[in-house]
Amino acid sequence: MRKISKACRDVLDKIRDYGVPISVKSLTSVVGTHPNTLRGHLDTLTNAGLIAREGAPISGRGRPSWLYRATPAGKQQGHEYAGLATALAGQLERSSLHPQDEAISAGEKWGKELAEAAPPVEGVRHQLITLLDELGFSPESDRSDGAVRLRSCPMIEVAQQHPDVVCGVHKGMIRGILKNIGGDPESTELLAFYEPDACHLHFRDDDPDHQAADHQSAVDNQF
Repeated sequence: MRKISKACRDVLDKIRDYGVPISVKSLTSVVGTHPNTLRGHLDTLTNAGLIAREGAPISGRGRPSWLYRATPAGKQQGHEYAGLATALAGQLERSSLHPQDEAISAGEKWGKELAEAAPPVEGVRHQLITLLDELGFSPESDRSDGAVRLRSCPMIEVAQQHPDVVCGVHKGMIRGILKNIGGDPESTELLAFYEPDACHLHFRDDDPDHQAADHQSAVDNQF
């Protein structure tokens, strides 16, 4: 099976989670991308055998639209990795005296590799957010306090079962990235499940406006 991009995987996840065959129009609103771009992803997934299309029931004049559903291979795609991650996290918790510390250490090595392989982007914050977006965290960085809001987690089910390990890996990954791109890894604070549907990330970067916001937030927390 050929490798598919993160954007295609996101589309596959949406189709799989929808549960019933979905039209391009509905999928466009769910995914939030241009229909032409979406059709390209659908073609890739269809050719890979991960989704199948079928004609929608005819209603009125005009050509019937297509509906897309995940095939058995598409439904399985991703679940095996979650199962492996769950098994590894559980094993680390059972075998290590300090599973969170080991998870952070492993995450730092991973983050270093990610940063070294990524194309250069100007600005520490911009580069970190770009990488987090590519990894599926859906970051939002326009907060007045300088924090980055992570709206999704690519390993949410495993993180809920093994938060110390999975969130530790993610914290270490961010530290590893920052260390490699000239940021301050020691300033990293990842607040897991800070909101019901989001984590918060605080770190010191090279943006004067955000540095001021971080300083003000720290002062406010003293009172």
